[in-house]
Amino acid sequence: MSAELEPYAPPVPEEYRPRLVMNPAEAKALDRQLREAIRAVLIEGTDYGTIPGTGGGPSLWQPGAEKLLQFFGFGYVNDVRKTRRGDDGQPAGVTYRCVVHKDFADGRRITISTCDGYAGYDEDKFYIPAEKARARAEDKERAFARKDRRAPKPERWENVTEYRAPWNTLVKMAQKRALVGAVKGATGASGIFGTDLDQPTDASPADGVPPGARAAASPAAPAGEAPPAPAVPPGPETAAGAAVPGAYISRRFTELGIDDQADRLILAAEILRLDEIPADSRKLTAPQLVKLMTVLSAADTLEELRDIIHEAAEEAAEAGTDPPEAGDA
Repeated sequence: MSAELEPYAPPVPEEYRPRLVMNPAEAKALDRQLREAIRAVLIEGTDYGTIPGTGGGPSLWQPGAEKLLQFFGFGYVNDVRKTRRGDDGQPAGVTYRCVVHKDFADGRRITISTCDGYAGYDEDKFYIPAEKARARAEDKERAFARKDRRAPKPERWENVTEYRAPWNTLVKMAQKRALVGAVKGATGASGIFGTDLDQPTDASPADGVPPGARAAASPAAPAGEAPPAPAVPPGPETAAGAAVPGAYISRRFTELGIDDQADRLILAAEILRLDEIPADSRKLTAPQLVKLMTVLSAADTLEELRDIIHEAAEEAAEAGTDPPEAGDA
């Protein structure tokens, strides 16, 4: 008895042809669902917001990115990829890579998106040489002297040294940049959240341009049409007297290393340009709360917060505007 072997013929792979995985109605429904979820879940001033000095629209922040991951059922891994060292051998920059993934019940894991985030001392927000720091301090002191009609005090800039942010600040910023970028790519939220948290579109504070001087202009509506609505409208959590603004302000002060209540009140009064400020944030008006949260969100260090306050005061002095009364909106 003999059997003939049939020659093996490998399967012919199907020719690749670009095609849509969902029809337009399904795609539109998914986009609508994402926007509705963002309106329902994310809180303005805590999870997203518009930062002075940036353009485009609201920016997604780390707490909001983590909420979107939970909403979509995604996980992530955020590991250091590379540490750059300077000529002296000391760490000068770090890059983190965030990988957003989806786990299945059968043990499979697929990668949804990947993003690298970098932070280093080559950025003005993390390192300012002594010469540049002294020049900035001198410019600010002379501006304040002109405003107060007094002679400048050289001791306020002669002893200024270089500013170097703690290494841990760079690590956290690189992690945050990688996470936010990966989440926007994984959830399709890049069209809703535009400019990144800490990325000015025109110039940084070190260029001498005060944060907030470039307000993001809304696109003009065509004739006869209503102006476009914001991508994510503010929710009731941002109303005056709500618990969320007070908790966020307190948390930002803590992250900036300002734990003393008296110091917090002094800085808050400087930000709002008030002679004094109530200890209870619920006594502030809604515009004052928004301004306070916005300025605190724009600073990653106490030094940067002071720069923002001084530059805003200098701008107001040049414009000839008087500080508002405590009860003004």
